[in-house]
Amino acid sequence: MRKKFFLLSLFGAVAFLFASHHVLALREIQSEGEFNQIIQQKPHVVVDFYASWCAPCQRMMTVLSDIEKEFPNVTFIKVNIDLLKNLADTYKVLSIPTFIFFKDGQKIDRVIGLLTKNQLQEKIKKLFA
Repeated sequence: MRKKFFLLSLFGAVAFLFASHHVLALREIQSEGEFNQIIQQKPHVVVDFYASWCAPCQRMMTVLSDIEKEFPNVTFIKVNIDLLKNLADTYKVLSIPTFIFFKDGQKIDRVIGLLTKNQLQEKIKKLFA
């Protein structure tokens, strides 16, 4: 009985880790320098400004993780506004989630609030076609 319980517990832990990794696949920015480097080096960037306590932001993580796989030519990053307040101030992020789209180092659009997967896909296709 112990062996069976151990295997079930191990399976549950592995499944949890896989699910957590899947949802948290987006690259989290650690500094303004890292942010600026990505924006300047990558031709198409979607930035998710979020906070760990924001429920709508957490719901968007699954959508973003799925979409990230569909658009290999787009770089998806996330910025925690509580840790990088200066970036949030620079880009006038007053509500979250906020998505800012960059093309060739220039801000080209912004969306505030929850989006469906389809809405975000269409926005990316339109902006980065």
